[in-house]
Amino acid sequence: MPYAVHTNVELQGLLLAQFPALQPLAIEITNARYLAITRAWVEQFAPYYRAYLAARGQTVYAVRGNQCEHYAIRAAMEAVDLFRQSTDTEIPADVESIAVAWAKYFRSDGRGWHEVDLWLLDGLWTPWEPQTQTFFAFTPAEITSVSKPFVP
Repeated sequence: MPYAVHTNVELQGLLLAQFPALQPLAIEITNARYLAITRAWVEQFAPYYRAYLAARGQTVYAVRGNQCEHYAIRAAMEAVDLFRQSTDTEIPADVESIAVAWAKYFRSDGRGWHEVDLWLLDGLWTPWEPQTQTFFAFTPAEITSVSKPFVP
């Protein structure tokens, strides 16, 4: 697997380029170097995450502790934990985390604010719905509403 490594400055630049309404100070990036994984990696992660949720009894939205932001945070952190456990010797030793973020956006269908994961795939932040483990595309209006990305 060819790996792309990015610095926190590069990730911030990619977020600002793709989501122009973002303000630099509203972006939280916690490490110095990140690995951009592949769509295939996320597609392998999806059934694992689904089983993880089922084992915890967290497959259905609940106001107390299982809202959209909880799904997004859990998915990103579980992906980071799986990365931590990787024994792949081709990954540079100074890479601290993977390029995944959780962020909120305003849904253009009128259902209000929602939180999802963004995976850096082929240089673009690609939205992923952690409740259904599926990729989707933002509408133009939704792109301008993306806010508060957090890259663990």
